[in-house]
Amino acid sequence: MREKTVRRINRHRPPAQRIPFRSKNTLARSILEALRPLVPKDWTVYVQFDSWYASEGLINYVRRQGWQVRCGLKHNRKLNGKRIDQLAYALRHKRYTHVRVTAADGNKTTYYVRHTTGRLEHVPHDVRVFFSKRHPRAKSLAYFMSTDLTRSAQQALQGYSGRWSCEVVNFYLDIGENAL
Repeated sequence: MREKTVRRINRHRPPAQRIPFRSKNTLARSILEALRPLVPKDWTVYVQFDSWYASEGLINYVRRQGWQVRCGLKHNRKLNGKRIDQLAYALRHKRYTHVRVTAADGNKTTYYVRHTTGRLEHVPHDVRVFFSKRHPRAKSLAYFMSTDLTRSAQQALQGYSGRWSCEVVNFYLDIGENAL
């Protein structure tokens, strides 16, 4: 729930029955902390999340565990001191890589991708940022990031596409919550 909603609920509760507010990033970190002892040491772990969770605190926490991050980014994040939407514009002369991503139902989608490597602001590790379009003349871009610099654009986007099932579950949970 939003912080404002929690405050409104708590107004009508005695102090002993108030519920604490926890941000999305705090909840995500709590889930990862609970998961950490259950993950075998020799596994390569990729933590995926969308741009709403892509804070430097969560990225740094995941990297301290020795895990990799794949996530969406908002256009105003800074890579090497420049906004990524400005970097994408500066790379407009560079050729696109055609990336075909296969969905769970077998459908294939082609994306047009450029990438660059650098450091996100307040993240002490190199990352690779992908600038993706559905069509070469499309105006809007989607921005993705991977801390695994060995991954190709195809591997990174194919892996990130696995998030969709999580989005569907969230959608149905949200409908159920609003129906109560």
